[in-house]
Amino acid sequence: MTGAADDDPSGIATYSEAGTQFGYGLLWTVFLTTPFMIAIQPVSASIGRVTGKGLAANITALAPRWIVFGLVALLVGANTFNIAAEPPRPSSGSASGSTASIRSTCWCGAPCSTA
Repeated sequence: MTGAADDDPSGIATYSEAGTQFGYGLLWTVFLTTPFMIAIQPVSASIGRVTGKGLAANITALAPRWIVFGLVALLVGANTFNIAAEPPRPSSGSASGSTASIRSTCWCGAPCSTA
């Protein structure tokens, strides 16, 4: 649920590319989605604080176990692809950022970007 904030590097890159393609044409969606993004954070925190359980445990109280396993699998898959979409960071050895142009050519971005 808290992933609705969409402030991860791959999301920012996607929004930047969409902005260059569509300009201000989709700006109206900010007024539609921002209240939802603001509201979901305290609701998620309150559910966890009041019940003392995580998201999967709370869903298990309402849904069959196989649905919860499916949702968790989808979440793990989405997070894996999200990590793989993030560009690798430059090495910390250069303060001038000269290594920023070095990019990984590995087909699986997650192991390469976390190295």
